[in-house]
Amino acid sequence: MIAEWLTSLRMPYPRHIRAVGFHKELVALAYRYDRQQAHWQPHLQQTRDVIAAAMDRCPAKRTALVLGAGGLLDVPLARLCEQFARVHLVDVVFLPGTRRAAKRFDNCNLITCDITGTLEPVFDLDSFAALPRPVDPAALSGIVPSLTLSVNMLSQLPLMPLDHLERRSNGQLNEDEPPLSRFCHDVVAHHLAWLKSLPGQVCLISDERRFLYRYDASMAEQSVGEEDALFGNALPPGGEQWMWDIAPPGEQEKHLGIRHLVRGYADF
Repeated sequence: MIAEWLTSLRMPYPRHIRAVGFHKELVALAYRYDRQQAHWQPHLQQTRDVIAAAMDRCPAKRTALVLGAGGLLDVPLARLCEQFARVHLVDVVFLPGTRRAAKRFDNCNLITCDITGTLEPVFDLDSFAALPRPVDPAALSGIVPSLTLSVNMLSQLPLMPLDHLERRSNGQLNEDEPPLSRFCHDVVAHHLAWLKSLPGQVCLISDERRFLYRYDASMAEQSVGEEDALFGNALPPGGEQWMWDIAPPGEQEKHLGIRHLVRGYADF
């Protein structure tokens, strides 16, 4: 925990990002990867395989746009920079290791951008009733991508604004209330619609369901329940599916584990 805190202190980010807590979440994810490499490796390899298939299907390799690249755990950066004339890595904040990796390639660029357009408005809210609507990312409007990668981020887009609102309400906020559930649904739906509107090849990788489980006294696995990860949005048929053991028992809670069902589209 101390190492995570020190890493987050070294990361540059604006005031509203610090308040929402995105930088801490990204650092925590990287340290969780260090602890759970064996459980995460099949998922990361599946992710890279889908990205490789999308790259192979892309006829023009001018510009690659990588959304959710703050940690670079699942992105084959070297291969992207070898095959594309320009590679833009996009996220709200970037880990120090990501910044160092990007500097090794002359054609790699970092773009600090909230692709939902909701983080700063949520930070400035005076009333929880006036939730912002997601908008297209203006910082990316001048880019014409040959390939766009949305990598393991779709289900996460509403979570940081939602967590910030809950903290400000001293835990009195109920995310099942219609305005909040509609906000979460709309953020995910807007990202899917925006991806569909982009030119070139689009690759989407996202979890769609979360499964909760535990072990009984004999170490047999027992299902505890499952959750919709996309707030009422449904991904279309097709693509490839696999399971991601994101938090085995003992990672977040002593006796409870979390496993994600992930779907990946090389051609969304």
